[in-house]
Amino acid sequence: MDYAFKVFEGMEAHDYIPNVVIFSTLIKGLCRTGRMEDAVKLFNQMVNKRELPNLLTCNTLIDGLCKRGKTHEAFVLIVVMLQGGHEPNTITFNTLMDGLCREGKLEEANQLLYLMLKEGHNPNVITFTALIDGFSKEGKLEEARKLFYEIPNRNICPDTIAYNALIDGFCKDDKLEDATELFYEMRNRDISPNAVTYSALIHGFCKVDKLEEAMKLFYEMPEKHLPYCCHVQCTYQWFL
Repeated sequence: MDYAFKVFEGMEAHDYIPNVVIFSTLIKGLCRTGRMEDAVKLFNQMVNKRELPNLLTCNTLIDGLCKRGKTHEAFVLIVVMLQGGHEPNTITFNTLMDGLCREGKLEEANQLLYLMLKEGHNPNVITFTALIDGFSKEGKLEEARKLFYEIPNRNICPDTIAYNALIDGFCKDDKLEDATELFYEMRNRDISPNAVTYSALIHGFCKVDKLEEAMKLFYEMPEKHLPYCCHVQCTYQWFL
C-alpha cells in the first residue's frame, strides 16, 4: 500500500488527476488492511476533488467500516449518499444491516429497514436473516419470529440460513419445541437442514438433558451426509 500511495502522490505532483478507478482501488486496499482512517480520508479527498465516488467505492468503504465496528460512520455515509443523489443498492443496505445486527444495534437496524423501504428498495432474505439473527442473539425471540414469518408475506422463500438463525435462538433460550417445529417445517418445505442446524438442536437438547433426542439427531447426520463440525464433536466427547 505504501508503494501505491507513492505512485498516487507522484501522479498529483505531475498534475495528473486520479480518476474514480484509482481512488476506488486505493480505498479497497486500505479497507482490506484495516486502515479505515486513511480510507475515509482518501474518500473525502476524492469528493473534494469533485471525483464522484461510484456505488462500488461506497459499498467497499461501508463494508470496511462495518467490519471494524464503525457502523455509525457507515450509516452516515448512506445518508450522505442519498442526500447527494447517489442511490445505494440492496448490497449497501444489507452490508450495514448485518453490521448493526452483529453489534446488537437493533433500533438502528429497524431505522435502516424503514429507510430502505422508504427509498424503494425491497429487503431480501439476506436482509431478514440479519435481523432475525440479531434479535435472536439479543433474546428477543418474538420479534425474531415475527420477522421470520414476514418473509413469505413478501414473496420471499426463507433459506437454510434464515431457519438456522431462528432455530439457534430458540435452542439457546431452551424453546426446544419451537425449534423442533421449525426443523420439521424445513423438511416439509424441502429446505435441507445443514450441520449448523443439527449442531444447534443437539446442543439445545443436551442443555435440557434430553440426551435421547440429541443422540438421535447426532446419528442422523451421517445418513444425511453431513459433516460433524467441531461443536458437535465436542458434544460427542461429552456423551462418552
